[in-house]
Amino acid sequence: MEWDAANPGVIYDPELFRREILRGLANFKLMDIAEAAGCCKASASGIRRGKWAPHVSTWDAVSELVGVR
Repeated sequence: MEWDAANPGVIYDPELFRREILRGLANFKLMDIAEAAGCCKASASGIRRGKWAPHVSTWDAVSELVGVR
């Protein structure tokens, strides 16, 4: 992926996402999460339920949504 090549050394750690960002997503509409993560509402639902973490390239936008830096 282009983002991965442009950002060497960035570690994808789904547990970090779950610990730091996931709990804040419960208060947001699926469309807000989908826009921040650049995905569809169905994927945003899986993200909000903790089924999976979005790609690390979206974490800044998603963490900004929930007020975590």
